[in-house]
Amino acid sequence: MTLPEPEQFKVIVKTMKTAEARQSKDCADLVRFLALSGYRISETQQVTGADVDLECGEIRDHNAKHCITTSAHGMRFVAIITAMRELLECMHQQQTLKPTDCVCVRGECEKSLTIAYKNVGATRIANHDLRHLLATRCPPPATSEPRRTRKESH
Repeated sequence: MTLPEPEQFKVIVKTMKTAEARQSKDCADLVRFLALSGYRISETQQVTGADVDLECGEIRDHNAKHCITTSAHGMRFVAIITAMRELLECMHQQQTLKPTDCVCVRGECEKSLTIAYKNVGATRIANHDLRHLLATRCPPPATSEPRRTRKESH
């Protein structure tokens, strides 16, 4: 898997956002949310306004994979980095987010993402691979790869 470089990723998102489709901006927001949170696409569909705590700087994650593979309730908290805070604030300005509303309006972005990669000339990666952008670009200091992988529930 070849992940896009940070500048290339910005161009991909901008390409998606400015496309002619009605849901272009929502698709671009979903892609940024996936990349900045490390979430799986199934997990983004569970994140509601009540799960986002900008004051504490974290998002409650219902961890879909953990719930499927164990009997334990899969709950973890994802730190809100600066770029994620900016995205959430921008999304909130464009729509009033109630506690029960999903943060991400779109539940998929595969077609828009494929077209953007093609237009930019980037190597195509899947939705799932977007979660690796956060892990490879912002690894926590003094955290080993196996521990980080477990923490990301991968």
